[in-house]
Amino acid sequence: MSEPRRVYLLNSVKNAMRILHLYTEDRQELGISDMARRLKLSKSTVHRLVQTLEEEGFLEKNKRTQRYHLGWNLLQLSGVVINHMGMFREAIPLIENLAQKWGEAVHIGILEGAEFVYLHKAEGPDPAELLSHIGKRNPASCTSGGKILLAHLPEKYLAPILEQGLPGCGPRSITDPKDFRRHLKEIRETGYVISVDELHPGAVSIATPIRDYTGEMVAALSMAGPTDRIPEAKFAAIADDVVRYGGEISQQLGYF
Repeated sequence: MSEPRRVYLLNSVKNAMRILHLYTEDRQELGISDMARRLKLSKSTVHRLVQTLEEEGFLEKNKRTQRYHLGWNLLQLSGVVINHMGMFREAIPLIENLAQKWGEAVHIGILEGAEFVYLHKAEGPDPAELLSHIGKRNPASCTSGGKILLAHLPEKYLAPILEQGLPGCGPRSITDPKDFRRHLKEIRETGYVISVDELHPGAVSIATPIRDYTGEMVAALSMAGPTDRIPEAKFAAIADDVVRYGGEISQQLGYF
């Protein structure tokens, strides 16, 4: 295959994935024109990609509105993800207990490239508005869970993430790669991380790693809430609990 042809095909795959990523809980149907406008692609290009996705069962057309929604084949793929999430099923009572104890949201999440993805979430009796529903992706460098995992990432995987740039999500996000590397070193030394105003203003989160039976870091446990409910005076006590619960979940996965 010639190089131009290969590049064209790779771009087509990338743009097809971009179409799928347009869908959210609040945006469940899209038309060709809307997709083209959002992606800054021609309508003809989007139409070809949508036809392919429809043929493969990843999109379905609403004949009444002439717009497209996600197809059932994505549900089959989600089964693979759910099986992965199942490894943490026994941890659900623990994170629910931790959420009830402190009245704040508790998450289990994993690292995917430069993003932190939330797999499980438990909330307290008075849930706060957070950017952390199940399946939500946030820049790893702006989240406590993402940073605890980045801190232990091998250099060959960390370097490309830093090279592509660090986003400034909140007023205290660290965007300079050298400063961020120093921060990761501090995280490795403490074993947990506290992030304040990094994902968005007025939010604090505290995270610790989850390890499997091999000792590999497979996920992060984090608690998050508004700064007016988690003042600095509570940081140490919450961090102790998060680390302890993270250790218990790791033991469930065979880590001793």
